[in-house]
Amino acid sequence: MLTSSKTALPRTRILRTRLKGVSGTEVDRKFQVQFQPELVQGLDLSAFELALVSAKIDYSVSNGKDDVAFINYEFISKNPIESWSLIESLMNENQDIRKSSIVCCEGSKGWDNYLLLSHFDRNEELDEIKNH
Repeated sequence: MLTSSKTALPRTRILRTRLKGVSGTEVDRKFQVQFQPELVQGLDLSAFELALVSAKIDYSVSNGKDDVAFINYEFISKNPIESWSLIESLMNENQDIRKSSIVCCEGSKGWDNYLLLSHFDRNEELDEIKNH
């Protein structure tokens, strides 16, 4: 889902009631957190992984190189607001995580209308997850 390109897209969506399914039950959302290690020398992701493990989040990790090297963490969340809160608090505690990452969450139509929650490029317009 994530790419290393810096494409500027208009971003104004807010995920509110889309967190609920048609019947009012919560809907699982997939998160992807991409790190670009070249942006922060000596990037240490152990605190990020420890937070996922401590929160009992099952995740997968993949890596590769397009224009730049990347490490992708993916997981499914039954509570996207809580998951984003966890990631956001880690970013506030560790600026290296913020400076090297992109965080996306599926929208109501999966990745077709994903939400950009955080981006290392502060010029990117971000989406929000809020309780309604």
